[in-house]
Amino acid sequence: MHSPLVPITTGADSARTNEVGPFRVTYARFPAGGVIPPHTHDRACLAIMLRGSFDLRFPGKQAVDCQQGSTTLEPLGDTHANYIGNGGAEVLVLQPDATEESMQPLAGFLDGHRHLADPGLVVLARRILSELRAPDEVSMLAVEGLALELLAASSRVGKSESRGARAHPGWLKRAADILHAEFASRLSLAGIAREVDVHPVHFTRTFRAHYRCSPGEFVRRRRLEWAAERLLGSDDSIAAIAIQAGFTDQSHFTRRFRRHTGTTPQHWRRTHGRPLPLNGSPDRP
Repeated sequence: MHSPLVPITTGADSARTNEVGPFRVTYARFPAGGVIPPHTHDRACLAIMLRGSFDLRFPGKQAVDCQQGSTTLEPLGDTHANYIGNGGAEVLVLQPDATEESMQPLAGFLDGHRHLADPGLVVLARRILSELRAPDEVSMLAVEGLALELLAASSRVGKSESRGARAHPGWLKRAADILHAEFASRLSLAGIAREVDVHPVHFTRTFRAHYRCSPGEFVRRRRLEWAAERLLGSDDSIAAIAIQAGFTDQSHFTRRFRRHTGTTPQHWRRTHGRPLPLNGSPDRP
């Protein structure tokens, strides 16, 4: 018996979809405790969990726990059920048209199941939402570019995690865990290398080979991504968040934040602190 083919918005209490270039881009909010019985979609779905959570359950396979900040790829025609968490779910979904020539380099990525945990993907998803919240004459062009960037970045993260699962030495994971947990501290390469018992030069080279960035870049990105979530999840002042994240002051933080997200901390908090309007009209202050 075939599972029904349903739109990605099935079960949502509010949703908005835009057709942009080779993408169908959907922002949707799902009510707490909702269940969407086994079904399939007409395209592969790359889903970025912005808030809340849900479980993806596949026949004969282990369920996937999709928490806030995770990115999940469901291939075309894949049968699954959704069980929405107690806090509901807010999600951005990209559905690329696999027949488009621009999608051909990503065919292998789109054919498989993926469950990724990279905060940088969430930042790109929120930049797409920024364009959808306050559209102008070039917003759809910007959304298409960001969607391509998000899909390419997801493919790279997927490849990196696959290689890492096979080849990451244990000490490298310990080092990454230290950088991830202690991002706001005054860290040194020598200190971390000593902690995991490797030479600093070997540490730096191996880290870059596996994570595609230096340890310093890893920490800076972690600080910015933590601050981006803190801006939305607390009433702390921007200056306080800057210090908590490890920046020297608010102006230093603002410069780095704008470079990373394309907007200021003030604008990020103002535009992402409430749901996207679903009628296509821009937000009002």
